[in-house]
Amino acid sequence: MVCLIHCSGDAAWSKTEARDIKTVYEEFISGETALPNRAYKPAVVLTEVEAVAQSDSLFSDPNADAWHDVASEIEVEGMFNINSTSVSAWTALLRNMYDEDVPELSISEDSWDINLTSGDGQPVSRTTIAGPSNASGNYANILATHKRLSDVQIEALAGAIVEQVKQRGPFLSLSEFINRRLVADKPELAKSGAIEAALESLSELGDEEQNLYREIQGIFGETTNTAAIFPEAAEGNVAYGFPGWIRQADILRPIAPVISARDDTFVIRAYGESKDLISGDTVAGAWCEAVVQRRADYVDPIDVATVLPGDATLTSEINKRFGRRFSIVSFRWLSPDEV
Repeated sequence: MVCLIHCSGDAAWSKTEARDIKTVYEEFISGETALPNRAYKPAVVLTEVEAVAQSDSLFSDPNADAWHDVASEIEVEGMFNINSTSVSAWTALLRNMYDEDVPELSISEDSWDINLTSGDGQPVSRTTIAGPSNASGNYANILATHKRLSDVQIEALAGAIVEQVKQRGPFLSLSEFINRRLVADKPELAKSGAIEAALESLSELGDEEQNLYREIQGIFGETTNTAAIFPEAAEGNVAYGFPGWIRQADILRPIAPVISARDDTFVIRAYGESKDLISGDTVAGAWCEAVVQRRADYVDPIDVATVLPGDATLTSEINKRFGRRFSIVSFRWLSPDEV
């Protein structure tokens, strides 16, 4: 059974709707109802009859590989390559909920409620629904599960992440990006993952605006444990575990559905020219641009998308040679000024 929390008029965040997984899949793959994670889209939108038939084959009998089959029917809109070294691109990604309202829990003596709270900047929350804080003054900043980053802080974090990508990349998997490197001769890589290291570099900026932690650092001091086997792992601020101290997981949570260690969409440009056979001078030239996208399904449909690539697993010789299918998303001719 799948329970979905959604907004319903004045009773925002207070109503749940129970649907079994088969119904959720049918309504999603037919385009009737989007998933709570709106970045996931059907690779191919089916008719209602086709959706029912497909869900019957996936969920009618116990199937340990059903998750794999379902994943082959889903695409991610706006996938982002973590190997990007563009500060502007990372800034845009980190502004994914800029100025948006966020749900926050409020508790009184005999009741509780969840309301949407507004604010400026990029919200960062330790929990899906921000928890209440009855503290006041400086401690409210420390205990609050919901903070907002300014434009200056977002751009500073984007720049710090790019520096980590250049230092640690290219990443062949999300695991390499998220986890630390267990190498003895480079403690700066063994201490934390890329985003955590980027956040830590900002914490060293003292009272500058780019420092996300300057208020908390004014209350709590640094700590270390020289007796530890890996003393670098024990370094940091005493307030590190508090909800108000932004950590790698807090940054990753909203962007996790769209990040990837590879690209599936490519821009390809080509040029052709005709030359005079006698003089060798160029008579005419043409430039074109195509956007192509790698799909999950193979060139020859005899092999289904869930089959792993390889000579031992693929049936079609065409698929063994060319692999998965590429689709032309767009094509246009270019003028010389665009090249």
